[in-house]
This record gives sequence, structure tokens and C-alpha cells, in this order.
Amino acid sequence: MSVFGQDSVLSKESDAENQPSNEFENDDWDSSEEEEYKELCLRKEELMRLKAELRENLKKPKLVERTRNFKLDTYLQHCQLLQNYSHLPSLDINQRLELVKMFYPKMVIRDVILKKQSPSYCTLVFTLIFPQVIKFKVDLTFDSGEVIRSLKITMGQNIFVNSECKEITELAIYCRKRADISLFMFSMNSFVDLFRERTALWVDLFVSYFHKSIRINSMVSKEHQNDNLRLLGYSVLKNSRTFDFILPTQELIINYGFYFPVHPNYCDISFVGDCNSFLTCVLYTEDKGKDKILDLTSTLNGLVKVEGLYNGCCRLLNSLK
Repeated sequence: MSVFGQDSVLSKESDAENQPSNEFENDDWDSSEEEEYKELCLRKEELMRLKAELRENLKKPKLVERTRNFKLDTYLQHCQLLQNYSHLPSLDINQRLELVKMFYPKMVIRDVILKKQSPSYCTLVFTLIFPQVIKFKVDLTFDSGEVIRSLKITMGQNIFVNSECKEITELAIYCRKRADISLFMFSMNSFVDLFRERTALWVDLFVSYFHKSIRINSMVSKEHQNDNLRLLGYSVLKNSRTFDFILPTQELIINYGFYFPVHPNYCDISFVGDCNSFLTCVLYTEDKGKDKILDLTSTLNGLVKVEGLYNGCCRLLNSLK
């Protein structure tokens, strides 16, 4: 039995040796599958990264493009505006005017004419318009290095601003001496914002207090009982620095003025362009045949600081008898 058993074992071993070996084939198959698995893992990681990046981009607010294919950094670098603040270069003038419109949406530039006077000098003429406020004709000359050599600013004939003509003329002279058209544009935009704010204040006060008064500025209340008060107030007060509120025995005058803190010496560059404002207030009263004058400037400014411009003025007007 043992002999036959041993022979049987040997026979099985011999048969196993005679079987073709699949050892290397299995190794090759395992290696190929592992490489494919690694490749799939890498692709998965890449897709996950792109997915996360897409989610982050979707979270960011989209900016509205004001100009076609406009890149501010590239543009500023090209124009050298960081080094030449007040230059209005000759290259790409249309695109640069679009940039001006983007920064100053309430300002309109029309009738642009670019002339090349010589190989080294060019002139640029255009009309600068602040609708329903004021307009200017601008004439500037700059050299091949895009440096402004001369600047001329002429106030238009059809203007709505009469109250601050002196201040605007002083600003134009200052900017002309500095050959700085950018400063003039910025300052005028600052002025126009304040001008419109003042007009809106006067009209609101007119609507609220016209029928409580004998007269506001030149308008007598009893003569305009059925008129549109807002339109009437706008026509009377749009160019006025003062709001003149008259009662039988009292007259309150609020003065809301603007100025540009320019230095007589144009070489002084401390002025950065902001238009400043101030409020003054005087009350005239009649008591037993005697006129009295009371300066309420500090009172009004204190009320405005605490309650705001409109509410502060209302509080003062409501205190009158």
C-alpha cells in the first residue's frame, strides 16, 4: 500500500510539472490592471479638483463688463496712468473715453476731435457735459510722450448753475495752470453731486412748507394754491444757494454753499479735488417794532449732524412761530 501510495504522489507531482505554467501570465495581467487603476485614480483626482474649482468660481460674484474685453491692470500699465495721473494720452482714445464714462457715469463727453499738429504735438478738443447742470469746451495739447503741455477750459453759454460760477471759474484757472484735466473732471463730478443734493433738499422743503409760509424765495404761497409744488419749487430753487422762508414776523434764511479749497499758488498740490460745502443760517424777527438778527448757524449744523440734512432743517423750521 505504501509503495502504491508513494507512486501515486510521485505521479501527481509529475503531472503538475507537465502542466503549462501560468505564473508569468498572471503577473502580467495583475500589473496591467494596477496601472489602469492608478490612471483612473489620477483622473478621478483631477476631476474632483476641477469640480471644487468650479464651485469656488460659482460662489464669486460676477462683475458686469462695462467695456468689451477690458482689463484694467493691462490698461493702466499701458497708459502709465499710475505715473502720469493727469495725462489724457493719444493712443486708443475711444477706449480711454469709455474708461472715463465708467468712472463718471453722470458726465458726458461729446464732439471729440483729435488733431495731429506735428510729429511731436497733438490737440484734443471735446465738450464736457454735466446734463441739466453745466457744460465746458476743453482744448488740450500734449506731446509725443503723452504729457499735457497746455489746457484751456471754457464754460458753456447754456448753463443752469449761476450760484457758483465764481468758484467754478477759480477751479478752471487752477487746473489750467496745473495742466490737469483729470483733477478738473473729478472736482466737477464732486460739485455736481452736491449741487443735485442741494436742489433735492430745497424742493423737498418747498413741498413741505410752502403753504405754511407767506413766501419762499420769490414765490408767494397764496398765488399758487393749486400748482404742482414740486415743479414750482424746482423752477425757483434749482440755482439758489439760499432757502428763504418768510412768516408774518419772522424770516429764516438757510445758506448752503460750495467751494473748492484751491490754493492761489497752483504749485501747491494739497488740493485733491473734493468739493466742500458749508451751511449758515440767520433768523430775522420783528418784536415790538424792532428788528432782531439771530445767528443760528451752530444750531442748524448741530441738528444736521444729529438728524441729517432734511430732518435737521425741518426741526428748525418747525420751531418758528
